[in-house]
Amino acid sequence: MAKPRVFISSTFYDLRQLREDLDDFIRSMGYEAVRNEEGNIPFGI
Repeated sequence: MAKPRVFISSTFYDLRQLREDLDDFIRSMGYEAVRNEEGNIPFGI
């Protein structure tokens, strides 16, 4: 079974530490965290 994915969104430069903390928390809960700055968002046309 695939892990549920959680998208973390906010402006890019501020709140960076908060997004990193959320990423750690989400992963500790067994989910996959998805953040734009990590480059793991697929874009389709």
